[in-house]
Amino acid sequence: HRVFSAPYNVRGNALARQFFSNRDLGAAYQLARMHQIGAVFMCDGYAKAFLPDAAAEQAAAAAGALLAEQQPVPPEIAADRVLIDYVMQGDTPDWLEPIPLPQRNLRLYRVHLPPSP
Repeated sequence: HRVFSAPYNVRGNALARQFFSNRDLGAAYQLARMHQIGAVFMCDGYAKAFLPDAAAEQAAAAAGALLAEQQPVPPEIAADRVLIDYVMQGDTPDWLEPIPLPQRNLRLYRVHLPPSP
């Protein structure tokens, strides 16, 4: 595996921000495809850093409250959600498969990409 984002990799960190802060889950998937990202590993402590603006923060809080009550998230709230919010709420897109880890504050996901030609 190769690491594209870490404290020592500024260019990769910009890619991670673009990936996790994306409101368009299809565009986030396309980034994963373009950069051949096969796995995503993250620490919960960094999640809020990927919320790009107040609208995303408010949407994350509202979606979290609704999902905790097993209520659907209305489209007007969903429009401001970003990928990191979906990941943190356990509401991941189909192309991200959670891989269980023993530590609760760490998350690992397999990215399901189409096979290379």
